[in-house]
Amino acid sequence: MANDDKDPRWATENLPDDPEQLKHIIRLILEDDSRNAQKCEEALNAMKSLLSSWRWRVGNAVMSFAERTLRRKSVRLATDHIIDLLNRIALNHRKRDAFGVSAFLLASAFLLAEGSDLQFFSGKDAKKNYTKKHRGLLEEFLQSDERLIFKEADSPDVSILLVLYNRAELTLACLRSILSMVRGGYEVVIVDNDSTDETERLLERVDGATIIRNDENKGFLLACNAGAKVAKGKYLLFLNNDAVLLDDSVSKAVQVIEQGDGIGAVGGKILLLDGSLQEAGSLVWNDGSCLGYGRCDLPDKPEYMFRRDVDYCSGAFLMVPLALFDELGGFDPVFAPAYYEETDFCLRLHENGYKVIYEPSISILHYEFGSSQGNDATSLQKRNRKAFVANHPEYLGRKLKPMEANILKARFASQDQKKILYIDDRVPHCHFGSGFPRSNFILNTLTELGYQVTLYPLNFPNEDDWNTVYGDIPDTVEVMLHQGRKKLGEHLKSRRNYYDLVFVSRPHNMEFFSQVAGKVFGHDGWPRIIYDAEAIFSLRDAAKYAVFSGKKDEELEKNIIAETSLVDKADLVITVSPGERNTFARYYSGEIHVVGHAMELNPTDTAFNDRQDLLFIGNMDYNGSPNVDSIVWFVHEVFPLLLDKLPGIHLKLVGTNESSEIQKLGDNPQIELLGRQESLEPFYSAARVFIAPTRYAGGVPYKIHEAASYGLPVVASELLCEQLGWKSGEELLVANVQDPVKFADQCARLYSDEALWQSVREAALRRVESECSVSKMKKMVETAFDSA
Repeated sequence: MANDDKDPRWATENLPDDPEQLKHIIRLILEDDSRNAQKCEEALNAMKSLLSSWRWRVGNAVMSFAERTLRRKSVRLATDHIIDLLNRIALNHRKRDAFGVSAFLLASAFLLAEGSDLQFFSGKDAKKNYTKKHRGLLEEFLQSDERLIFKEADSPDVSILLVLYNRAELTLACLRSILSMVRGGYEVVIVDNDSTDETERLLERVDGATIIRNDENKGFLLACNAGAKVAKGKYLLFLNNDAVLLDDSVSKAVQVIEQGDGIGAVGGKILLLDGSLQEAGSLVWNDGSCLGYGRCDLPDKPEYMFRRDVDYCSGAFLMVPLALFDELGGFDPVFAPAYYEETDFCLRLHENGYKVIYEPSISILHYEFGSSQGNDATSLQKRNRKAFVANHPEYLGRKLKPMEANILKARFASQDQKKILYIDDRVPHCHFGSGFPRSNFILNTLTELGYQVTLYPLNFPNEDDWNTVYGDIPDTVEVMLHQGRKKLGEHLKSRRNYYDLVFVSRPHNMEFFSQVAGKVFGHDGWPRIIYDAEAIFSLRDAAKYAVFSGKKDEELEKNIIAETSLVDKADLVITVSPGERNTFARYYSGEIHVVGHAMELNPTDTAFNDRQDLLFIGNMDYNGSPNVDSIVWFVHEVFPLLLDKLPGIHLKLVGTNESSEIQKLGDNPQIELLGRQESLEPFYSAARVFIAPTRYAGGVPYKIHEAASYGLPVVASELLCEQLGWKSGEELLVANVQDPVKFADQCARLYSDEALWQSVREAALRRVESECSVSKMKKMVETAFDSA
């Protein structure tokens, strides 16, 4: 449909309030505008992905849970909320073409049809209202000609096993969620325990599933074992029939097992009908009692958003390799008919050297106790707990007592690993530069060494969300997003005896931490503290002062003393280089370790003559920062001179560039602002010379180590050469930033002399290999933290 010939039915003022009428209009327009069928299908698929995303589900869960907490009336259906929102969006898009608006309206249709299970119910009548809704859907289904058709697979990746005993309305919702959410090859295995409701009528409408019909109720456990015997998948997923899959949880569970080492089972986040948590993994106490971690809490709090090795995960969603399930003999019949069977099985996995993983991106909506008999369930749990305790005396002997104060430690299967609070400005993504690649390396190394790390981004707690935060840090790290400075004291108080070590990077963070910790811990009870000086910032500030004033900073000694005095409470100090260590040792008598930059060699093989242009890579967000200052100086003072020698040369700037001063440089056609790039290798491979004209900085320049590791020769300032301890004319070329002519000459010389270029490249590669060995740096991290 052309933009100038819009269908009046899309006009916002003509949209009906009734959702069913809205669905009807959408169907009509799709039918009589078949030319756009493909666009509509794409819009619908995109909206399905959005609505199954974690952000969508959590947003509605938070809304529902907040309203329940405030004791308001039952929340409106999530579908009603989104329709209001979509209508408002449509109102703001009057001038968009019909299918710009239809993408939003199609979402309404999806929500009201296939996506209807995404709504939440709250209040004391939550289960009653949920049941009423799904009873209606069941009746509609049974009165229609619809069938549930599952594709048959000879060698499925996953066998999804459902055990039924009545509650056909819940089973229908579960089966529909499988059809909607599961991708890849799978089979459905259904074991019906002689249901007496509409279950048989429902199963008559199911095609492609393997169905076992028992002539009596044999209980959940025996039915599971029977279903497992006919399963053909590589992996077996136990899924309660009173659960609804959210997102592509099945594929994610498979990925966790296949990408991990020694993983015996995987579970996920289980949401109650109101959107709050039933559990985020479960823990076992030393008396055999159990606890679902996080019950009734908000599901997107940081403590539930990272991957953990746990005691067990609920059988409401539990994936295990089928061969391993068979090897261990399945669920132990001693726990028949039900309860404690998955807990016992998971502990047997642990006892055989396997891990049980809680994965937060996996989630289901769970009715809970859909087929149980109330008092009967309680009595079974009590009976089976005794058998469970008798089966696992050694494992339970290592567990903690059932106390609220022990929950944080007990949320991990092992309590032997040291726990570290890791404080830095922000989540240390490598693309930020400015010491964050090194911080990222330390963080990654600590998790490899087995530490349980809680990362606390102190000054920029909101720049990441749960979709971006784990881009280049381990997903086993607990990240305290959205807390920041205001909540550090509360965090330390609530975890007063939890952390074995506190790691604090950068002087301003150490100063703030010391102030807050002093109020929390007083004179006694401080945890052991490692201060990562990263760089002596007073030296950088003095260099900056000299650049702009032309004078020596007379306050330098005083400032260094003030900065180094911040470590009074530290048990150990880490610096980035031997030179920084020696400076620090003049003012601090305690233990000092060096952890430098870690760098794998990755030299690109593009020949000299096939390369062109200058390259700079780094963060350029802040006016006045060393990177921004250096590039602005180079462009204004050096680049015009260089263009006289090399007229066609371009300067390529890679990295985030929100600085207004950097943005102005984009007006020059020979300066390319390329922004942040996912892969840097193509840029290192194409460029001929890397520039590092830094006029003031502290520490050791990561950017030079990185460029050299890719085999790209560097022209740098004298300051950076001094910090590196490299030799001018050998591992890099050097010029004084007070002499733009010399800097331009050095750039032109390296750019034009192939023999010199090759010599510098090879020498720098040797230097990086010697100084930045990853194994060497990991050992330095291990030694430092062992000493603490």
